[in-house]
Amino acid sequence: MSRLLLLAALGLTTACAVPDDAGLDVSLGISPTPPTVGDTRVVVTLAGPEAQASGLEVWVAGTRKGADSGSPELGAARQPSGDYVVPDFPFDAPGEWTLRVRVELDGGRQVERTFPVRVVGPLRSAPRTR
Repeated sequence: MSRLLLLAALGLTTACAVPDDAGLDVSLGISPTPPTVGDTRVVVTLAGPEAQASGLEVWVAGTRKGADSGSPELGAARQPSGDYVVPDFPFDAPGEWTLRVRVELDGGRQVERTFPVRVVGPLRSAPRTR
């Protein structure tokens, strides 16, 4: 019975931690696609009623599966198109990554989304010779 109470308490804690994100959809774009090791352009697109609010701040961080630590959280700059861009996101190794996008709204509210990303080995800078 105590195990059931513990599971119920964990569920309540998780439910309370969910941010109030009604009115904001977050999507992610990456260039090049698929992303390669090295600096990669990450584009965050916001949609919905809150997407045009002034004072939004957008942050992107990444963690590679099996790594002890992730990339630092980088601020995304708002573009004239309304998208938010990190021009040089540092993928330092190939493999399965999780990108976390955090949007800070007025009043201290936050919306957070995670996106799975598969990073491939570095592109060749010169063609192979035979």
